[in-house]
Amino acid sequence: MKHLKSCEARFRSGDQDCTCNDPVNHPSHYTRGKIEVLDFIEDQKLGFHLAQVIKYVCRAGYKDPGTYKQDLEKAAFYLKRAIDNYDKQPITAVRPLTADM
Repeated sequence: MKHLKSCEARFRSGDQDCTCNDPVNHPSHYTRGKIEVLDFIEDQKLGFHLAQVIKYVCRAGYKDPGTYKQDLEKAAFYLKRAIDNYDKQPITAVRPLTADM
């Protein structure tokens, strides 16, 4: 447990040399760069489908290099669902999404 707290503290401080991989709380394929994918999704208040698009695009080739194309296809699937939902019920004003339409 101490290692996990130490790892999280290093990650949150922006330690670029942190090689910790916490597969439950901070998987390495979502923690590249300066912001964790989940933090971005929550900050932007993205609904389910758009969150999945971001998740699969960001992890493409990093979780498993052999699934790069599959991750992009999954992102495209969720983006199409978001577009199809928009066509059924367009957004009439810019507003935070708590769920996809």
